[in-house]
Amino acid sequence: MNVAARGIGNLTMDETPADLRFAEIWLHDNAFRNINVADLADHLGYSESHLRRIFLREFGHSPGRYRDILRIEKASLMLARTKLPIIEIANLCGYTSHPIFTRAFRHNKGVSPRTFRMRAWRRLRMENSVAASISDSTGYDIQFLQHIEHEFFVVRHYGHLAAGAQKKAWSYYTSSHLSHSARYSQAAWIFHGDASITPEERFKFDLGFRCNQLRKGINTRLFRHTVVKANRAISTRFKHAEDIPWIREYLLLKWLPEHNENINGEPMCVIFDAHDSCDGAGHLILPLHS
Repeated sequence: MNVAARGIGNLTMDETPADLRFAEIWLHDNAFRNINVADLADHLGYSESHLRRIFLREFGHSPGRYRDILRIEKASLMLARTKLPIIEIANLCGYTSHPIFTRAFRHNKGVSPRTFRMRAWRRLRMENSVAASISDSTGYDIQFLQHIEHEFFVVRHYGHLAAGAQKKAWSYYTSSHLSHSARYSQAAWIFHGDASITPEERFKFDLGFRCNQLRKGINTRLFRHTVVKANRAISTRFKHAEDIPWIREYLLLKWLPEHNENINGEPMCVIFDAHDSCDGAGHLILPLHS
């Protein structure tokens, strides 16, 4: 992914042009439906050939190819992190039959979905053996939630970031692109991807704050309104942002399998208690398969 960037201290900040950012988000949100890239080109006021050319330059793939990659990456996540039947995963990722899905997956990954799943399960348990074997006396208060709906104003950042860099990125985007009057809702992160599955260059974060109405001072060329919904989810508290990856692995490798639950592949949300920073405690929300 050839996203434009600038350096802020030791952190490289994403400066993808707003129209291409919108195009990528539209593809990301609609990748699992029967979408028409021509509709996106019309909305942006571009010809299909021009959209294809600038999208290829920025993201390394044509819009159609990028959509196919998003489908395979979600399927990879679901295969590695759930026990759902392969045909159900195929349907969730926009494929109409098992053979079509298997051919597409093998073409991208070099192995069948079943082989990929077995290898991923073994690798993840070896890499995260502590999280997989931890006792249930951890003290995590894990709550089941139903029919959740949270609204956010967020900016998309491309590329994987560790927790410390995420804090810097959140501070950069909110301080550089929001007026002070707009920055008083709870800080929030939305994770699009899995650090153990998703290639680093295609990992995406939405960084911003929880908010239910447009406020003055919000740069809508960069920040966008989004709604995260889930029929079912689990939530638990964390004390520090650095704890989030560990807690997520514990939930995925230990807690969810033992409770016969599966994620649905939708993004994990993190909402901090503080209104003006990503320091300290908060809670994370992990959507579940219905």
